[in-house]
Amino acid sequence: MNNLVDHLHSRSLSFFNPQKDVQLLRSRFERCKNLYRKDIRGHFGCINAIEFSNRGGFYLASGGDDKRVLVWEMERALDGDIKPTGMKGQHHSNIFTMSWSMDNRKIFSGGNDDQVIVHDVETRDTVDVFLQESPVYCVVSHPTNANEIALACEDGKALLQDLRAYAEPFCLARHSGPYLAVAYNPESPRLVATANSVEGVVLWDVRRPKIPLVRYSSGHSQRGAMSVRFNDRGDQLLALRRRLPAVLYRLPDSQPACQFDATGYYNSCTMKSCCFAGDSDQYVVSGSDDFNIYVWRIPPEELKWTDRPHLVLRGHRSIVNQVRFNPYSCLLISSGVEKAVKMWSPFPLADDCEGGICGETAEQAVERRVFTHEDYINLMLNSADGAVWMSHDYSHENVTEDARMIAFFDSLIQRELEGWDSDDDDDTNVSDPEFYARFIQESLSESDSPSAEPPPPPPPRRRNVEGRSISEVISRMRKQTPGRRPSSQSDQDAGLDPPEESSSDEDDDGEEDDDDGDDDGDGGASNLLREQPIEDVQRKLDSVRQQQQLPSASRERIRALKRRASPDPEEGTSSRVVAADTSSSSSSSGSEQEDRITWEEFRRFKKKLVMAKRQYRRQQQHDSTDE
Repeated sequence: MNNLVDHLHSRSLSFFNPQKDVQLLRSRFERCKNLYRKDIRGHFGCINAIEFSNRGGFYLASGGDDKRVLVWEMERALDGDIKPTGMKGQHHSNIFTMSWSMDNRKIFSGGNDDQVIVHDVETRDTVDVFLQESPVYCVVSHPTNANEIALACEDGKALLQDLRAYAEPFCLARHSGPYLAVAYNPESPRLVATANSVEGVVLWDVRRPKIPLVRYSSGHSQRGAMSVRFNDRGDQLLALRRRLPAVLYRLPDSQPACQFDATGYYNSCTMKSCCFAGDSDQYVVSGSDDFNIYVWRIPPEELKWTDRPHLVLRGHRSIVNQVRFNPYSCLLISSGVEKAVKMWSPFPLADDCEGGICGETAEQAVERRVFTHEDYINLMLNSADGAVWMSHDYSHENVTEDARMIAFFDSLIQRELEGWDSDDDDDTNVSDPEFYARFIQESLSESDSPSAEPPPPPPPRRRNVEGRSISEVISRMRKQTPGRRPSSQSDQDAGLDPPEESSSDEDDDGEEDDDDGDDDGDGGASNLLREQPIEDVQRKLDSVRQQQQLPSASRERIRALKRRASPDPEEGTSSRVVAADTSSSSSSSGSEQEDRITWEEFRRFKKKLVMAKRQYRRQQQHDSTDE
């Protein structure tokens, strides 16, 4: 048997022995130290949802930021013919989730456009559309009823939808926090598990709505969860939590049966899913912020903690969000920030696959260096479209790697390292000092003053991660996570210097020395803005402005950038923002002090842009729905 394609062909032969085949797959997977891998490409953006079809997993459905649902025939994809089939119906925004019906005739997809689309697999037509009141984070089909689906929604509702009726869906659970995942028990479908960002993992009985059957303990003060999955027997429940190890529960016990961790494993920056693996669900799998996939063997019941993964699969170039396992072919698939779905197998995947089963290859051992904040900002400001945020225009139909998207998620990881909480809205609450400095430089370079020279770039940040590998960055993040148990001694012996203390000196009486505002070259813009009061920062920027003769035209430069990057100014939402900004500018034009661009003004300006963009997109979605 040369490769996995030959293995799949052999299953249709008369001499196929199921018991012998299972033993082959099990022994092969147990002895592997690594897996063969192969990429399949067809999407134009991040891939947020992947699902095998039922009863054998002969097909794969995928969806993501490009708003399309693609269906892959796995045997052809493995053999090199990787052209997928696209469903005719498309979403108006990012796809977050999808599921196959129990008879594989339909695909259900949901996402950021507040709707669930039902696709006919054979004709590729849109069968039905079910509008919701908020984005849909998870949709799963009933294991025995092709006409029922369960939904997890952002507005804090877990819903059961009957596809034969257009009545309001049945509300199973409601909470102030968003529901991020939902799962039917495959053996007892009346039992439904949910993952809520605040409430955590809860088991419900559909006969008793809004009354929890079991509230699962997280073993930690933090209860929130983002993913939940049953095993095939329905007696185990796997969940993912932010910044904490993966956790396994054995029904009906509400206490954690085991927690799974590893030296490099971290889950904080994105929404991820988990799954069971193996012919009898003896493994658990999860992606990680360190670009790797972790596979743990479920230990005996007396062991409550394991930090020794069975496999650590390297090969992704950014965060891994989705993982799924097909026990029929022993095939693992994964996706995330990249535009490719990766397939992993203990058998060679055709002739052009990479990797192996004997250990880490030389290519996998070399880690990509992460982009810095400055790299990301430069990529955005120097992009062809000139937008100050990521564009969602996929008309170019490009399946190659997008450096801006990779750099954006590298920036998220570094913000987590620097203590910026990504629970908050990154667009509205985060304003990089380098972003502000670059705007000032741009306004200076295009000013009417020919003699003006741009100010020198800010010194490097003291906690800059430039030149570091992702494993070093994740190791620092794990150390700074409150209450997280060290996974091994290697975490403590990673060889990384601890974060440096604040540069401000303290007197013996505990009072800080006054800052004279001079730049000694060892702080940088980000340290300046984090460690000093805003008044000191303003004096610093005023001093730079006077020294470099910063023109008052910088406000007009920023306003021009806003018009170029904002939605159509003829629309009501965007026009109101422009009008408000113009009025505030005219009212302050009489004073040079008020005309100066301050840091707080820049933060308000950026927040206006983000809010206008969101309201404009939401209005577009509702208008298209009404049509």
